[in-house]
Amino acid sequence: MAAHSGNQEPSAINPEWIMKYAEARFVIADAKSMMVHHTIVWNTVVLASDPWTMYDFTAVSVIPRKSSEINLVVREESSDGRVLAQPRTTDMSCGNLLQKSFLIELGEPLMPRDESRTLYIEYDWEEPDRFYQYGFGLPYKKFKFALTSPPELHIKPTVYRIDNASGEKIKESEVALIGKSRNDGSSYYEWIGTGLQFSTYRLDFTK
Repeated sequence: MAAHSGNQEPSAINPEWIMKYAEARFVIADAKSMMVHHTIVWNTVVLASDPWTMYDFTAVSVIPRKSSEINLVVREESSDGRVLAQPRTTDMSCGNLLQKSFLIELGEPLMPRDESRTLYIEYDWEEPDRFYQYGFGLPYKKFKFALTSPPELHIKPTVYRIDNASGEKIKESEVALIGKSRNDGSSYYEWIGTGLQFSTYRLDFTK
């Protein structure tokens, strides 16, 4: 079974940073094909003396897709109401149909200690193996898995920690059902972890 490493760590020339908050959101748009709308959220704080301008991001699936077919959208928002320049995205995938790599250049540098800016990366891609894996390298203060599933899909989402040495799945917990939509009956689940570093976690959305 292929590992769905939906992201790579944000990278910078000077790696002195912390992830104050991050989130991986998934909306299952089609229960048959397992088409999923992904949203990755990064609120990064630079601790170094130099500003930060670059992220890199990798998306993986077992379903072959061209980069133009996954509807990638990248934007940045500021909590203080500032209008931020649009990030520029460069496709580094080299024609790979199962793995998409993108270099994201911020529209304006992220200054040291600025906690107001959040990057959003959205794309659509099938997840037929029904799991998503996220690696934590440097410190994450808070991280959330969030999943919305349609009413016809009966699942029990579970979070596992992956042993770095053996690759074994170690069950952390089932994901809490937060509520159901009154409009369409979809279910919303979330799991929150804190103080994550040098580890890999996996969200299974199986029966």
